[in-house]
Amino acid sequence: MPRAPLLFALAALLPPPILCAQSEAGHVYEVSWYRAHPGVEVEYSEIYQDYLRPTLDEMVRRGDIVSYLDLVTSVGNIDEATHVLLIEYPDWASLDGFRARQDAASSEVLGRAYSEIWAESVAPLRLHVKTQIYSASVEP
Repeated sequence: MPRAPLLFALAALLPPPILCAQSEAGHVYEVSWYRAHPGVEVEYSEIYQDYLRPTLDEMVRRGDIVSYLDLVTSVGNIDEATHVLLIEYPDWASLDGFRARQDAASSEVLGRAYSEIWAESVAPLRLHVKTQIYSASVEP
């Protein structure tokens, strides 16, 4: 049996390259879980929309971060976490100075540093559950 048709047949069974690699080499992913205090879940979600998203959108535009994803628990155990935030950084060095760059981006789009907004509006409404950092490789 000729080998070429067999190789083509096997190659056709492989998933497209985009499905094989879901993380970008060198990128770093920070995942944080938060739990809104009971009764303020909607208010906390509105803060995400009003303050966090515009700030992170500006950080993407500036190249400070690659992307972000914020999720709200719809079904499941909300005693663990009600909100999850995933931020994709271009490299390990980008984690350094994140808060200063976040304040600068927030000042640009909202007229105030995010650290001020956080202290007044975000911190009183939620509990930080945990943060973990992931990458495509073991070494930073």
